[in-house]
Amino acid sequence: MPEPHISPFHEAVSAPPVDRSVLARISGGDPSTERDILADFRRVNDEDAAALDRAVAATDGAQVTHSAHRMLGASRMVGAPAFASVCETIEHASREGDWTRITASMAPFHLEWNRLNTYLDTA
Repeated sequence: MPEPHISPFHEAVSAPPVDRSVLARISGGDPSTERDILADFRRVNDEDAAALDRAVAATDGAQVTHSAHRMLGASRMVGAPAFASVCETIEHASREGDWTRITASMAPFHLEWNRLNTYLDTA
């Protein structure tokens, strides 16, 4: 019997939300520095996520692009690949003016954002 297809998003969700080796490279492996980086990331990321939600509600494509781009870069920097992936999808869709894809991506965005925040709360 063939194996069921697992979507890339499902595979990403099953992995830890933060690749600690990426974080270790920018922190020099210092746990205190890592905590500070993640706390700053969480604060700014929450602000950007709120701005994204407002921009989507207002159909403000420029702000959607800006917010998604900021979160994409920050999440790559700290090693949050699944969150980066959904932010990249939203950024690309906004640059193309594809509101169907933007709105369809918001549920996976919130799922991954909540999963990431749960992880950050316990890190």
